[in-house]
Amino acid sequence: MKNNVNEFLRLYNKLESTLKKTGKYDDRIIYSRVDELLKKDKTRDRANKLDAVRIIRNSIIHESPYIQEFITINEVAMNTLREEIAYLENNKNKASNIMIPYEKILYCKNNDNIVDCLKKMRENSFTQLPILDNRVVKGVFSEKQYVSNRINDNKIEYIDQNFFDIDSNYAYYYKFISINELISDIENMFEEKVDNKRLGMIFVTHNGKPTEKLLGIITLYDVIENN
Repeated sequence: MKNNVNEFLRLYNKLESTLKKTGKYDDRIIYSRVDELLKKDKTRDRANKLDAVRIIRNSIIHESPYIQEFITINEVAMNTLREEIAYLENNKNKASNIMIPYEKILYCKNNDNIVDCLKKMRENSFTQLPILDNRVVKGVFSEKQYVSNRINDNKIEYIDQNFFDIDSNYAYYYKFISINELISDIENMFEEKVDNKRLGMIFVTHNGKPTEKLLGIITLYDVIENN
């Protein structure tokens, strides 16, 4: 059987490069990806295979230089790399495939009448709306937050982003992600709590930066619908 170590190393390097493009991983790229996959039962088998591949690669690189001449990598290891690369490159597995695109998003703007915003929310069975300014997210309007402000004697009649700042919501927190974020990672986000708050909504921008124009939003409902 032909020695295929060079092809194995090429695929491994390609996987590292593909993961690096996401901007999420440190120098221990494959190790970090394995750790991420281990968090969910349905990806644990992928994680274990990928970890075995990582160990094989490290043995080849860091042990005797002659080891490459004596071994051949089996197809299970080769296919593990090919399948992981294919998964990462497939747009169906990314945020862009499940997000509500900007053109379909209901939102409000600074100085909008709050009664109109509440009516819009109730007609569409929404509990919160992003506050946008030139497609940039400035806050999130929710009825609960509005009631809370009124109780605190902030009797506002119009949307004021200062009262509905993203960080001021007592029940939810919000995240910004890139359009290439993997759906499997998005699923993990909705399972995490921060300061005892649940993730209320994900804002999708090109690079995941809050200063960029909004491309779409993802809610827990969108993730459930995708499964």
